[in-house]
Amino acid sequence: MEIEYLPNFGNKKEKLIVLDRLIKTSITKKLIAEVEAMSQEEKMGNHYLPITPDIPKTKKGVDKAIDTFINDFSPLLDNGEELLSYLGFYDNEPPHNEKPIYKSLHTKIKSKEVGDEVEILTEPKEVINIMRDTLKELEVEELDKVGVFGTTVTEEEAKENIKLWVERKAQNEAYYLLFYAMGNYAEIMYKEEPEDDAITYSAKQVYRVYRKISLYPNDIEEPEELSEYIERAKESLKEYPKEAEAYCRGWVMARSNYSERAIMATINTILNNEL
Repeated sequence: MEIEYLPNFGNKKEKLIVLDRLIKTSITKKLIAEVEAMSQEEKMGNHYLPITPDIPKTKKGVDKAIDTFINDFSPLLDNGEELLSYLGFYDNEPPHNEKPIYKSLHTKIKSKEVGDEVEILTEPKEVINIMRDTLKELEVEELDKVGVFGTTVTEEEAKENIKLWVERKAQNEAYYLLFYAMGNYAEIMYKEEPEDDAITYSAKQVYRVYRKISLYPNDIEEPEELSEYIERAKESLKEYPKEAEAYCRGWVMARSNYSERAIMATINTILNNEL
């Protein structure tokens, strides 16, 4: 989720941008270190390393791989619907419906549209056999693209996967900490006790940002999910205590009209454990 949000803070916006950048940089460094500390198995599982599946050299090996691939979807439990979806049977828009596998499946499997749904008329076991036969008709290169032999991850894709995970998680953690700082400030500075404690305030504001709801509605659309956001806010504070402290101090300094240089110096001191 790419959501760039900073509170409307008038002429102090530039100071907030600097504050946000410093703290996200600190979080990012820790996340990169977290990736580097992962085992090879964890990195492979997250697609953070290049993966090249072993492709059988014989027809017997290819057929066995196809059977294993189909069985992994447990097609007898859902009448093959998940596998049909994976193979693009329901993707009836270009360019998906122009692929040979789409045309082949639709030629052999009888179906009809019922409203927005597609009802399969062919018997489930026959559907599974058709999918198996259709896959066996494909060249090895096409089977590899479908993922029959396993997942393929290029070096570039692995690097991009790490980059995306780090960026998104750093942004997410920063939201929780920023809103916590805002809630904490309200608890300390306002004469009237705020409606929510700092953690609950953080959870509600992150909920609203990610649900693309107005920042200050009167209610939460799905209150049963708020507890999940509260737990996540607590986890962020536990995982990034120095960054939380830096946000709280920086927020107060920005509101008190400290200079950008003073804010940067204080934040760096906190993050470097020099305070």
